[in-house]
Amino acid sequence: MTSTHVSRVLPGRTAGEVYGVARDLDLLPHWAHGLAEGDLTRDGDRLVLDSPMGRVQVRFAPLNAYGVLDHDVTLPDGTVVANPLRVLPHPDGAELVFTLRPLGRPEAEVAADAVLVAADLERLEALVARVAAGEGPVTTPPAPSSDLWDEEDARTYDDACADLSTPQALGPTLDLLEGLAEGGSVLELAVDTGRVAIPLAERGLAVSGIELSAPMIDRLHEKRPDLPVVVGDMATATAPGCGTFSLVYLVFNTIGNLRTQAEQVACFANAARHLRPGGRFVVELWLPPLRKLPPGQEAVPFDVGDEHLGFDTYDVVTQQGTSHHYTRETDGRFRYGTSNFRYVWPAELDLMAALAGLTLERRTADFAGAPYTGESTSHVSVWRTAG
Repeated sequence: MTSTHVSRVLPGRTAGEVYGVARDLDLLPHWAHGLAEGDLTRDGDRLVLDSPMGRVQVRFAPLNAYGVLDHDVTLPDGTVVANPLRVLPHPDGAELVFTLRPLGRPEAEVAADAVLVAADLERLEALVARVAAGEGPVTTPPAPSSDLWDEEDARTYDDACADLSTPQALGPTLDLLEGLAEGGSVLELAVDTGRVAIPLAERGLAVSGIELSAPMIDRLHEKRPDLPVVVGDMATATAPGCGTFSLVYLVFNTIGNLRTQAEQVACFANAARHLRPGGRFVVELWLPPLRKLPPGQEAVPFDVGDEHLGFDTYDVVTQQGTSHHYTRETDGRFRYGTSNFRYVWPAELDLMAALAGLTLERRTADFAGAPYTGESTSHVSVWRTAG
């Protein structure tokens, strides 16, 4: 019993770019002919199709950095058909390879399926081109769990982070990131108003960003109009040049903005698929001070001053937390604000990295390179792709 492999090369495309479009469940009906023949709905990580032949379910392999798009199709009678599909780097761009298995069917039937698959891959190539040109179909993906920063947040963000934006404060961060980039292109996830991206670009690096909040991007572009930023969720969005970046980084505890473990895992996979072989992913993250919680207490203060009071509350069962801020305004009144997060430990991050095909290269307590110890309150971790 010999399998049939249907291949299509997409010249000038990266494997990560093609994978991002092909793996988007909301885009599947635009290129997979079998999913355009009935009513399609989402059920978690599955697609459910009410077709003329009955209810069909499709489940893809989890998001990964290897271009694996294998998917199981459950037919109305309960039969499960495995469909191997891969996105591979190719000397001319990227290659799609779909494997058809006879499973006892006549040769002519398999050949007919191969023709349909080839047509699907041709439609997928056209869709990748439309998405890259900004002309792809408009879809509404599931809303991310992150808090969305609004106009007021964007207006006050730079002032709130002024102490972290001085040359003295940013120097070690920029020095390390510039060195790890090795002259290649750089992508910041959750780029905010450009606190790190803009001074890094001013050092001569080609810096791009992904940011969920449009007002934050507007503020960034007031300062640096030419810095390219994609509006989207850092766990799923695709930046131009996907698969070619030397460095992807995520600073200022921002991985915690993704408030589910699944989204944090997806963020690592998304970072990995944007990297070139041998590229690096950097995460800066604080360590939750749970040792300061006596039995029965849920809150730990992190800033107590005349102008600002800040404390975090923790749910140690779900790893959910909320930062509470009371900030004095110029008229003497206090403004109250919150931000929500999921805290995550270094060992858990290492597992997420391994699932994405990344290997830990170094871990220090800060960007200046202080040793990471049991007493450290934060860490800067660097993982690397193979190659």
